[in-house]
Amino acid sequence: MRHVGSASYLEVGPSQPVATCGRYTARDSCCGDLAWAARWLVVFDNDYRVLTLDVRSGRLRQIAGFSDFQLSKDGRLAAGWAGQGPNDPETVGVVSITGTSCRVVSRPSNATDSHPFFSPDGKRLFFLREPFEPSSGSTRSGDTLGVPVSSLRPSRAC
Repeated sequence: MRHVGSASYLEVGPSQPVATCGRYTARDSCCGDLAWAARWLVVFDNDYRVLTLDVRSGRLRQIAGFSDFQLSKDGRLAAGWAGQGPNDPETVGVVSITGTSCRVVSRPSNATDSHPFFSPDGKRLFFLREPFEPSSGSTRSGDTLGVPVSSLRPSRAC
């Protein structure tokens, strides 16, 4: 990762400065969480988007609108959370690394969900659920809950 002026770059390639295999440029600070999902596929987040970069082709793809993400141990799924606005509750979702097959955790309207992570075998998803006051957008301390990934309901977008 490099910063030049106000722009930031994520460059993936050989350790010697011969060629860059993949590059992503951000207008501001670049790139939170960074993980290898597969030998040629880097996953990272920037500005409430989870993106993949194929270092062979240079293809960049947005797979979700999460503010943060966790990758499953096998690299096939990304879990994250997102809300519609500053005073809206957040929802936890799981998306395949290809950006298809989005599934979300069902939650009551008076709760907000965040900070998901997978069990070591990838079969369960754990997350923080906090009580949520819709009129003010405020939360109180919550609990860590777990659900089978197979029980998540399909959604059109993550």
